[in-house]
Order: sequence, then C-alpha cells, then structure tokens
Amino acid sequence: SGFKIFGEFSLAYVTGTVYSPGKINVMAVWFVLKSELKQTPSSRMRIWMPKGYIPCPQCGKPNLVGSCGDETLFQLKYNPNRDGVKNQFPKETRFVELPSGSDCFEHYDPNSGLHYIEISQLQRLDYGLDYAFEFGVRNPMVDPPAGQNVWRFETIMRGVILHLRRSVDGITLEQLKVAQVSPAYTTSLLALNRLEISMMSDKQITGGSKIRVFAPQGFSFTCAFFRTEVLSSTTTCFVSPKPDKRNVAEFTIDSMDPQDPNTLFKLIVTVSNPEFSPEMNTWSFEIQNALKQVYDSRTGVQGFDITGRVQVEIRPRFPFLDERNPLEVVFVQDTIMNQAENGNELVLTAPEGWVFPINCTS
Repeated sequence: SGFKIFGEFSLAYVTGTVYSPGKINVMAVWFVLKSELKQTPSSRMRIWMPKGYIPCPQCGKPNLVGSCGDETLFQLKYNPNRDGVKNQFPKETRFVELPSGSDCFEHYDPNSGLHYIEISQLQRLDYGLDYAFEFGVRNPMVDPPAGQNVWRFETIMRGVILHLRRSVDGITLEQLKVAQVSPAYTTSLLALNRLEISMMSDKQITGGSKIRVFAPQGFSFTCAFFRTEVLSSTTTCFVSPKPDKRNVAEFTIDSMDPQDPNTLFKLIVTVSNPEFSPEMNTWSFEIQNALKQVYDSRTGVQGFDITGRVQVEIRPRFPFLDERNPLEVVFVQDTIMNQAENGNELVLTAPEGWVFPINCTS
C-alpha cells in the first residue's frame, strides 16, 4: 500500500477578475493549511491549472518577454477591492499575505499538458491562517471539458508532497450577454452606412471604461453622426486616422456614467462597407477599465453579407387613387441569384398606405 499524505488543506479556493475567453486574468488564491509548512530551501507551493490556462511570465511581472502587460499582477496579498471580481472571497475574513520575499515562477508539465506556478523562498506557513495572494494568467478560448475544470494545490518539502487538495472548482468563462451589429444597408461600397451596435454585460461597467469594437477588414468606421441610447451623450468616439486601423472604433464612457449589470445599450455609428463580404466575417467586442484591462468581451460574432446595388424601376399601369394598380418592376442586380441557394428572394417594400394583395401575382 502507498503512504498517506500527512498534511492537508482545510480549504482551497480560486476566483478571477476577467472571465472572458483568451484574456489576461488576475486570479486570486485562498488556502488554509491543517499543519505548518516549515521554512527550508526545498519548501515549495504549487498551483496546478486546468488545461488551457497559461500563467504569465513570473506569475505576472511586467516588462518581460511575453509578459501580460505593464502592471505587476503577482501580489503577495489579496486585494478585496479589485475591480471586476465576480465571486469575491468573504469580506469578513482577515486574509494573511504570503511571506515577504516569496518568488513565483511559471512551469509546464509535458506529461500532463498542464501549466502550474511554483512559489519558492517561502518562510514558514502556519496552520489555521487564511492565506491569500494574486497572480496573472491568460484564459483559454473555451472552458475545459466537463470534469476537468479543476485546480490542484500542493506543498512540497524535500521533494515530498506535504499538503494536497485536488478538484478545487475553477471559474466558468463568460462573454458579453449581448453583442450584435445591425446595419441599415448592406450595399457594397456604401459610405456613411448607419450601424447600430447593441451590447449588454452582466458586470458593472465603471465610468471611464472603454468599449472597443473590431470590425472585419475592409470596413471603415467614422465618428460622424455618432450617438448613443441609454449611455450618456457625453460618451466619446474615436477612430484612428491610419487606414489599416479604421476597422476599430473606441468609445469612452463618461466617468460619471457607470452602468449597472445587465443594462442594454446601443452605440450608433456610421461605417463604410467594403466591396465584398470579408473572408473572415466576424466581429469582436471588448470592454476595458481605466487601466486598459479587459473585463468583458465577445469574439466571433457573425457579421452581415455585403450585397450588390440593385437598379430598380417601378412602372405603374393604373396610377389612380384607391384603385387596383398593376405594377411592372424592372430590376438589374449586381450579383448572381442562384436558384439552388437559400435566401435568394426579391423583397419589395412599399411606402405606408400601399397594400399588396395576399396573392400578388394574380
């Protein structure tokens, strides 16, 4: 028979600040030991992550190759007031930070395909204390498979596991609840096309946040005639003057106009359509806080097809009031209409007051 683990974790939890797929996330760790971890040169603590999670270099130190930004994400203590934390640890708990001088490094295990962080230079960790700290990771693009979205905590001394907690529940990735684009027209090369962008987040949108909308290549935003619905009229719009970046629009929410969770709002802008439907015809959205940290997003939103301009002439044959008027509709389309394809329909919309018979061909 094997040997028993003589130490355990009384509790072990993780939570995060950014639940969006593929984004940088500040994870918080909370644990309590049932027995002490003595200070030795070989004392270590490891946090194993579900498949797909990638820790930031040195757990979130800035200005490194492949670093996760300019902010130091690895913190020896837990910040209960950090923006974006959805499932906060209990506020009444008195958390203890990791001992001063603790180092954190990222590692990868090729046998399991899992990443983990290892904290070294640990001084003594006492039992019964609520330790908590933070570090940076990059979220996966999709949630791990069912049953695999779990974390593992362990302490090690002289190569032997002293404390172990398996199956620590992970976080569930989320995206913007609503992210839609509704064009007024889909005509090829149409300039100043009115576009409605509808969005809703289940998170608090803080004042000063930036909303960034990424259109497929070929679209070109302009802030002309920009307006909002629900958001304050002081919301600002910005589009880069560089031609290769005009498919990105950035909107800044007034610092005095925070939005409650689950608030549906609209951004109404103008955009120039490309000549043809883009090959990668998907849109992306993200919301950043004042520190440029993304705390909600959605990618892969299906765009709309670009259509050709239809030349139309309507010829009335009996244009008298309140009389049956046979119409001749002459049109020339720019694109092929294939009978084998779905959606090839000619839709004729008359002004208000005109009434078509149910069977309009009789």
